[in-house]
Amino acid sequence: GQGWLSQYYNYNNFEEGSNYDPDFTRLDSSVSEDWKLGKPSNALGQTDFGVRWQGAFIPKETKDYEFKIASVDDYAKIQIDKNGTRQIVHEKELSNDKVGPQAIELEKNKVYLVDIIFKDKGGSAAVNIDLPENSRYFFPDRDQQNFNIDVPVPTISIEGGSVSESDGTA
Repeated sequence: GQGWLSQYYNYNNFEEGSNYDPDFTRLDSSVSEDWKLGKPSNALGQTDFGVRWQGAFIPKETKDYEFKIASVDDYAKIQIDKNGTRQIVHEKELSNDKVGPQAIELEKNKVYLVDIIFKDKGGSAAVNIDLPENSRYFFPDRDQQNFNIDVPVPTISIEGGSVSESDGTA
């Protein structure tokens, strides 16, 4: 489906690759939130919570793309999985950039996992992410990492010694 797989934690010390289980998971339509002095759900504490948004990004053309944290209170990080390596493209705490923002070259119709981490450290909580336009975002299947999307995939068939190529969808 379209949107972002969102995992909410009742603490902000979870890290990528950790074995912490989220307190709840839901599908969010965006990754821009302003909880002010509130919280995303009664299942979480008033402060010191964390959120991980994950989605698949499919560029409509090959070029440099910029994923940017426009504003954050308190901390956010955007990572893109490219060729099996997770790259930080922007990391920001309050108004201070720790990494980036930096553009990343992505190929047309290739599927890239976008991982956005948010941590509240007390007081107000807000995050506003600027994402590239005119491309598609989908949420991955959490357990199988199956993106369940249609993208053009060339196929090659060999019949009677001749080779033919066609575009199809996976």
